[in-house]
Amino acid sequence: MGLRTTDELIADTRLMLDNRTDLTAAQMLNWVNQAYNHISQPEVRWHRELETVYDITLVAAQSSYAVDSVTVGFTILDIVDVTFYDATAIAETTTRRDVQPREINWWNRQTLSSRSGGPSHYTWWKDEIKFASLPATADASKIVRMEVYRDPAVLTAGTGTTSINRYFDRGIALGAKWMAELDLGYAEQAEASRQEYAAWINEKRNATNMQSRDTRQRTQIRHESYMDRS
Repeated sequence: MGLRTTDELIADTRLMLDNRTDLTAAQMLNWVNQAYNHISQPEVRWHRELETVYDITLVAAQSSYAVDSVTVGFTILDIVDVTFYDATAIAETTTRRDVQPREINWWNRQTLSSRSGGPSHYTWWKDEIKFASLPATADASKIVRMEVYRDPAVLTAGTGTTSINRYFDRGIALGAKWMAELDLGYAEQAEASRQEYAAWINEKRNATNMQSRDTRQRTQIRHESYMDRS
């Protein structure tokens, strides 16, 4: 996790903005959170600290399950892997099967029927995950585990720190400076700050590419929203 507290990140950002005292703490916190959220997006930088799991208990003949932030407790930004466990509790010896990703247009063309042995495919659509085939009665209460990449918890003023590596403490302050200058109307300064912020992130990315990057295969299925279908 990070070493700089939220209040220290706010102070760092204020200092980069020529120590402007007319900017409120609430404004500064907003920019820090915007930068923290941006740097945590999987397409910007993948952070192992934001990997987690979410388990779904199957219901007989039910294909769709809510995975919105209220149900799950956090926002899922990406799905890494989905596995069916042929049991009502997960253990090292539990028989398991891979569940493969499919796009929504594939799922829309399926005529679903019940089949034992767990789902073979899934589709992530809006705030739901949909399974094919329908869970049979024998599979009710068995578990599908989703390995996911989550969004970070919002920072609040005080002594709390970020969930990601301490290297990115400075990156968050640089990102907050960029976003503050955008909002304050300093376009030229904002562009220079954006480049400095990007360079900081890319320097770390280049380092991790030197035979130490996580190369495991990911599903490559991204969250499709209603607005994506134009």
